[in-house]
Amino acid sequence: MPETKIYTYEDWKTGKVALTYCNIEFHPDEVTPPLFVSWDNFEQKEKRKIQKEQEHIFKHALNKQIEIHTVDFINKYTDSKSTSELTASTLRSLNAIYTGAYRYEVGIYSSPINHDHKMFDDWYYSDMMEYKRLYFIEGLKPNYDNVPCLHYDENKISPSIKISLIKYMIGWITAYDLKHNPSNKEERKLYLNAEEEPLKPGWDIFSSPQARDLFLDLESKVVVKVEYEAGYSLIFHTMQDRKLGYPIEKNVKQSTYCDFLHEHRDQPPIHPPKLKKVNPKRKKHLVEECVKTYFNAISSYTEPNKEE
Repeated sequence: MPETKIYTYEDWKTGKVALTYCNIEFHPDEVTPPLFVSWDNFEQKEKRKIQKEQEHIFKHALNKQIEIHTVDFINKYTDSKSTSELTASTLRSLNAIYTGAYRYEVGIYSSPINHDHKMFDDWYYSDMMEYKRLYFIEGLKPNYDNVPCLHYDENKISPSIKISLIKYMIGWITAYDLKHNPSNKEERKLYLNAEEEPLKPGWDIFSSPQARDLFLDLESKVVVKVEYEAGYSLIFHTMQDRKLGYPIEKNVKQSTYCDFLHEHRDQPPIHPPKLKKVNPKRKKHLVEECVKTYFNAISSYTEPNKEE
């Protein structure tokens, strides 16, 4: 059995070798292709040096993007004649991509973020959602193994940085608007009104755009490939709860729901009998998180009728 060749931090930093976990891009005519290796090819001391540099590269790139996009929003906000409308429309777009609502059948995803291409390829968006699931939802410690050295991709924005940016901007824009114009909170509700975004054909099994967003939020959190039927079953029975006001229309049958999943979510055919009621405890907190977001969305544009 051949002895494992050991490389150094300098070999990695100069691009002589690259980790197999990285998805790097380069022009062979301009850059010598690296030799792909695993962590087994580094001593622990060298590995720790690389991991520390990877974390630095990631955080520096993310902070650079945050600076670009916060300045861009501040400029728009300063020039805007209706800051509440600007804030609401921007947050709508960011939340849509964060929850997966911008999905298209051709496998491309539209982005509201400026300063880059306006579309995401399917693999790119899938990586964004996987990073979100692991580190934002399940709370795992951030892993930077897929961050390449600056010899490659220095100006490329990785999926993990993009979804981190979007998550940050959602919170930052909300806080910025409330700090500078607290009175906008009431006016902003007008622009968050669900009636501005009617449901597309096929999606009318949901009672409102907010209910649609609840489905997408649940889908991103509880549906995994190895047990996708159980995940969609959990969503169906959760959204048919009268306590939630039937986010899925009360008269929608399981067969209609299954057809929707096949036609609009590109899932393999699911037969209604398989949608038995499930209540896995390990996903209870994820469901509760989505439901809380749903109720907040509803309350953001509806006010109780004081005359009743």
